[in-house]
Amino acid sequence: MSDAVCVDLNGYPVPASSWALVAPKADDHLLIYTKLHGGEGKNPLHVLMTIVVIAAAAYTGGLAATAYGPMAGAFAAAAVSTAGMFLVNAIAPVRPADARNTSYSDSPTYSISGARNVADPWGPIPQLLGRHKVYPRLGAKTFTEIEGGDEYLRLLLVWGYSPIRVGTIKIGDTPLSSFEGVEVRTYLGYDGEDTIDLFPSQVEQTPVGALVEYSSGWITRTAPENVDELSVDIYFNRGLVRIGNSSRSGAFRAETTVTAQIRYREVGTSAWTYTDGTVAFAEQSSATYALGPMVPGSYYDELGYLVPGETFSIYACHDGVIRAYGGRTERPLSVRIGEYTTRTLYVDTSTDIAWPVMGYDTVTNIIDTDRTGLVCSLVGDQVNITAGTITIEESAWTAKSPEVQRFSQRWKVDRTKAYEVAISRVTEDSVDDMIFDEMTWQYLRGTLNDNPINFEKHLTVTAFRIKATEQLSNVIDNVNAVCDSFVPVWDGSTWSTWGYSSNPAALFRHVLTGNANALKRTASQINDDQLADWFDECEDRGYSFNMYRDFRASIWDTLMDVAVAGRAAPSIIDGLWMVINDYDGRPISQHFTPRNSWGFSSEKMLFDMPHALRVKFVNADADYEWDERIVYSDGYTEANATLFESIEFPGVTDPDLIYRFARYHLAQMILRPETYSFYCD
Repeated sequence: MSDAVCVDLNGYPVPASSWALVAPKADDHLLIYTKLHGGEGKNPLHVLMTIVVIAAAAYTGGLAATAYGPMAGAFAAAAVSTAGMFLVNAIAPVRPADARNTSYSDSPTYSISGARNVADPWGPIPQLLGRHKVYPRLGAKTFTEIEGGDEYLRLLLVWGYSPIRVGTIKIGDTPLSSFEGVEVRTYLGYDGEDTIDLFPSQVEQTPVGALVEYSSGWITRTAPENVDELSVDIYFNRGLVRIGNSSRSGAFRAETTVTAQIRYREVGTSAWTYTDGTVAFAEQSSATYALGPMVPGSYYDELGYLVPGETFSIYACHDGVIRAYGGRTERPLSVRIGEYTTRTLYVDTSTDIAWPVMGYDTVTNIIDTDRTGLVCSLVGDQVNITAGTITIEESAWTAKSPEVQRFSQRWKVDRTKAYEVAISRVTEDSVDDMIFDEMTWQYLRGTLNDNPINFEKHLTVTAFRIKATEQLSNVIDNVNAVCDSFVPVWDGSTWSTWGYSSNPAALFRHVLTGNANALKRTASQINDDQLADWFDECEDRGYSFNMYRDFRASIWDTLMDVAVAGRAAPSIIDGLWMVINDYDGRPISQHFTPRNSWGFSSEKMLFDMPHALRVKFVNADADYEWDERIVYSDGYTEANATLFESIEFPGVTDPDLIYRFARYHLAQMILRPETYSFYCD
């Protein structure tokens, strides 16, 4: 009996060992009450909670007041009210939606219409607490580029404050690894880590979509400003091909070429600069790279053999091939770099018909301002050509495919100047139904070669480059992954161990000390011993908090949401951050009796007890989709329940925990219906 009952005489506790020695006098105030404890199968109404509840609430109220500044000392007599519904708010609060300046329901992640990757340049940096499915923010504008006729998409995604473990990245429900031509890299942003090389620049991509026809002349657009590089993308949406027909083999595809000029100038000036189509060539010789084809005609005799002493020109062509043609004429999209004459090396008699084997007699190198290197010389019986480049004022594109063909051309500019870009088609528009060469100027792009992320704190970001195929939709805005926060956890002796955790105590401490807190606290400002006890309680009871906070919220509101998931509330006691737990068996912080208080009053709230609670929550077992669980009060089922109320527990994603928390609040409605108030010094 003495273990369960407490006795106070005139406000002073009387230990059980002194009960036989203490005799109350007339007019003494004798208070006998039971300790707060679990029901253990007994009727919970037998537990006398009144004094203990008042004591806990008054203690919380007074200390909470001191946390908000020196004004607390001015309150010599403060009204304190507790019990009933106030206890729900003060100990383990579930804040109503209208109490939040910005609710999690305003978040892109928690939107009923579905989460998406969105750009929010002035929005908050998200913070992951626990484990959650994440649709990261766009860290820069998405852009496309052309390489080898293929289109590639580059994205930069921001998951949140580091460190975060990013799980399997998906586009919708399909893993990124299932797509063709994917490069992906995740960066944590720490010192010494590699730069974001998969997304090295800030890119401004302007859609043009203009049909480029010979009859239209020049098409001009204003380029993005403050960039280091400009580029244009040319599309042949109907393919680039000539369809031929042979009586022997039937229909066939043949190459066709379209040429155009691209130029640019500084805005406000008149002089245009034509883009240099630079083509590079490796060192080569006629022994390893045959010069040809030889053009039939006067250079051959009647048997088809080459005639000695004739002149051929050597051309460096726009497609990267060295070719030789008879004569000395200039050819389009090529630079004439040398010439040679032929001679008979010997006559081959190994077959029934003797034929001369031709070689080179003399080789002349031709100087041209449109080339660098590519020096031609005769060494023994072969022509050697050094490595080099050519520049061609006209751009040319060649293909023999009916599929969409994509090409790109880029050049450097001065970032301090603004430019105009113009394109004109040189090849005449085809009127032949068998030639497909419709040309479209698809994009004008400006690139600034700076780090795309400019933020003073470490962020977890992922850059990826993916080949555009029929597997991808026109817009990719549903990249996602299930991620985990990496935070300090209690290892039984210290908080120095890091791990992936959803424990409310670990996350509560992380909110105080992590990078997302502009005024983050140190360990000396936290009651680590008390949080360690709470950590163990949460582990034992299976409590967890899992939320992707991509909306604006104060540190206090964030701490409240995390604490509620562990049946607690944030508080500051003796200048240290800690929590007040709503568990049984907690030690009494202070007694309030007629000796140190006055003006006691009681108010009981009368309301219709709901038959059940409807709880809307993000269900981790259903791929983090919105779900609802109906939790019935005692005596009610689906068959007879008619009065329902809604409630939410932000950050609780486990259906079993949803049930337990709903039952806890149903019990509070029954067992804590009264509000007590009194005055104290």
